[in-house]
Amino acid sequence: MNDFTPKVSKKRLNFNVKEALNKSSWKKFKPKSEDYFARDTKLEGFFIKIYQSGTKSYGCRARLGGVGKPKTNMLGRCDVTDFNVAKDKAKELIHSVKYEGINPKAKIRAESLKQKSLVDLAEEYIGNRYPKNMTDSTVYDYRSRMPNRLGSLSKVSVTEIAVEDVESWWSHSPKTRSDQVAFICARKLFSQALAKDYVQSNAFEIAKELIGEFETPEARTERHVGRYDMEAFFQAFKEVSSHIPVTMRDYLVFLMLTGKRKGESQALKWSNVKWEKGIVIIEKQDTKSRKVDVIPMTDLLYFLLRSRYEARGETQGTRKHRKWVFQSRAGDGHIVNPYKAFNKVAVEMEEELGFLIRPHDLRRTLSTATKELGIPKEDLAVLLNHSKADVTDSYVYTGIEYKKSKLKQVEGYLNEHGNQMLSWIAVNWYGMNSVYFEPIEVKTKEEKGMSLATRMKLKSVQFEKDFDGFGHEQWKPSQRLLDAGWIHDEDFFKT
Repeated sequence: MNDFTPKVSKKRLNFNVKEALNKSSWKKFKPKSEDYFARDTKLEGFFIKIYQSGTKSYGCRARLGGVGKPKTNMLGRCDVTDFNVAKDKAKELIHSVKYEGINPKAKIRAESLKQKSLVDLAEEYIGNRYPKNMTDSTVYDYRSRMPNRLGSLSKVSVTEIAVEDVESWWSHSPKTRSDQVAFICARKLFSQALAKDYVQSNAFEIAKELIGEFETPEARTERHVGRYDMEAFFQAFKEVSSHIPVTMRDYLVFLMLTGKRKGESQALKWSNVKWEKGIVIIEKQDTKSRKVDVIPMTDLLYFLLRSRYEARGETQGTRKHRKWVFQSRAGDGHIVNPYKAFNKVAVEMEEELGFLIRPHDLRRTLSTATKELGIPKEDLAVLLNHSKADVTDSYVYTGIEYKKSKLKQVEGYLNEHGNQMLSWIAVNWYGMNSVYFEPIEVKTKEEKGMSLATRMKLKSVQFEKDFDGFGHEQWKPSQRLLDAGWIHDEDFFKT
């Protein structure tokens, strides 16, 4: 005998109620196991919604033009909204939706869009995608290139931008690669705005059809600071250093010493500065190599990073950031646009070099220095972290000391042709001892008192802190050094 259990449908519990609502009705409705409605029998569509949490709010609903899915609008919490005000507002909205076919939410959104510019849309776009689906360089394109290249077109309401406006802007633009990138970004933002019903058409897409394909910009020549321009470059850098943020100054020195790409250097974290191992790790960023890079700390690089780590200024830009080595002056991120500071150096140097130098040119400068020093190409590939089939990751990690020696050679090259400006920077900006860059002239104790070799021995054994800032014009020997037999440089020439 087969068991047969009839299927019985369960009736869904309905907590909703209908009654003539008044100003005190909301007080009597109690929360239940799910949200429910108390609908007004006098004004169709007006209701009180009672939430499981106990919150109660006025609202209304009506079908657009009398058909389709009802459009709901909430009018405020019952405990803070006057009943008569809510009901009058409900009458107005119901009439607008049901008889005039106007969706209040769409109207409100349209009104708000009158104030939205391409810059506003860019921030929305970045907020939805960064950092998972957007690199730092792409963020820079949307956040900086558009206002810099599109000018007033980036600030007006997107609802006011017509195809003719885009065509006019393009015809008067220099049509550089930066202009092309700004155009592409704006076209993408308009595509997003179209998908969200912000605009009725994509003005940039239509304008692109009228403009045609972009012309390929003229290729830039390989630019760098040559040995004969090195002194003038460093002098210009020294001159403008007092007019740019310290963080940006140190960032540019970092690029000079390492030859790293600007994007990967901007995002350097303190967690990737390994003091005990004497290395800096550059994580995978939006780079061509797509691999981790390990930079050994030369003495100068160590002192640069230490000065930033020990910075205790009054503002965010002058004190150590908890996360970023090169922090922005506002917000909680790292620097993203070095061009403003770099342009000040570039303008000073334009007549000397014949071009406006850019951050990537420092990378080429380091590359050129290695060639003139006779450093093999495979070593250069390791220094610059190029992706080469014959350069393995194991070489990068195990050849730290060898790599460090090559970077020190480059520093010596820059210092020699820069008229010892790296020595000046090391001492005056980072508190480093000038003897690291100057040849040690050994003098016997019998000749001129304590020799430089003995001074270095003192430093390496137990007086290291006493030599901080040695070489700076304001440095003076501590009493401990004097007691140990220190003779100051000036005293050498008096004896």
